[in-house]
Amino acid sequence: MNRFFITPDIQTAIGALSVDPEIIIVCIDKSSVITRLRLEGYKIFSYQQETGNIILRNSKLLLMQTETKQFINSFDGAKQFIFFKPLILPNKLLSDYGFPIILNNDAILSAQIENKLYVKNFDVKTPTEITEVKEYPVVLQFETGYAGNSTFIVHDEKDLHTLISLKKDKYKIVEYVENYGTYTNNCFCDEKKVFISQPFFQYTGIKGLTRTKLGSCGNNFYTDLDDNIKDEIKVYSKKIGEHLIKIGYKGAFGIDFVLSQKNELFVIEINPRFTASISFFTQLEKSQRNQSFFEKQIKIFSGEEIDYEYESKLKGKRLLLRNDSFEDEIIKGDYKSGIYKIEDENFIFQREEFFVSELKENEVLLFIKDKGFVVTPETDMVNLYTLENISEDTLINSLINLKRQIT
Repeated sequence: MNRFFITPDIQTAIGALSVDPEIIIVCIDKSSVITRLRLEGYKIFSYQQETGNIILRNSKLLLMQTETKQFINSFDGAKQFIFFKPLILPNKLLSDYGFPIILNNDAILSAQIENKLYVKNFDVKTPTEITEVKEYPVVLQFETGYAGNSTFIVHDEKDLHTLISLKKDKYKIVEYVENYGTYTNNCFCDEKKVFISQPFFQYTGIKGLTRTKLGSCGNNFYTDLDDNIKDEIKVYSKKIGEHLIKIGYKGAFGIDFVLSQKNELFVIEINPRFTASISFFTQLEKSQRNQSFFEKQIKIFSGEEIDYEYESKLKGKRLLLRNDSFEDEIIKGDYKSGIYKIEDENFIFQREEFFVSELKENEVLLFIKDKGFVVTPETDMVNLYTLENISEDTLINSLINLKRQIT
């Protein structure tokens, strides 16, 4: 069986390679990381790298390309496709690949669950919806979006009407919750069990890393919470998982929470798919000798048994440096992806390795877009992973310094 992981870029696929070295990666973005990994025997196709052409970062469009079809169909025998994000594929396109087995949920079901207006259907506490705004600030949330680009804190009536008229999508207005921050977890469900990871802090709206106030910038797995809050997160996560099972969903999903300054927990978003942290998360799971959620996803959609033992005691930090301007940025520096140390808030190259398991004491792993790469607004320029509890100030300032050198 030939198994293909279809994803926008190589850094998203590293977690998959860490648990399944035989998986075949099909991605869009070019990267020197791909060249190195191919030399090590990994099977990887990058449309941009093979053709020199640039296409939108869309997996359906990727599969429509002649070169992609030629690469995938060069592998004889049955095929499985697993997508970073589920998508609707027409029968004609599926027939071009011999009707592969899809290892994801139905894309229409996933889109329904991910719709921000659907959260109220779960039996969990969510911020109160407002039909008539009498005081500000409020939160305006449109039905679809990613990385915080569809949710806005609104401070006056003029801005509210401007945003609504510009987006022209369905929306809801909810109370603004004064909070300590956003927490998230990764979960997995099948007909027998809901698996729940530990909650971890989500970095949001960090100036210099993103321009949007609610834009996600990474995760902190060193975060600790009061036991009562952790128990409440487990209860909500189990309820959500059980609801998903009832409506026909199985597999990986993520949940976002906010913790109010009154210590009230609210569910704000459900992501019925692999979350942005999946590559790092999968490698952390492997380090704890768990069967990862990525592996479980493959098994349940292949009709195989999964391991029901699972313990989540993960440690590490992940940060993203996005293009926080309103225009494309071209990478100009000569930094390359690999393992670094930090000295005086500057990254010092150590060696060309790309797996979290290769990290040693006081090291960080950086995935940096190659020189000449065009980075669109709010797209990642750099992904940082570390197993160490390095201070946020050091990591953030080092990333901002790096941005000055590569743009």
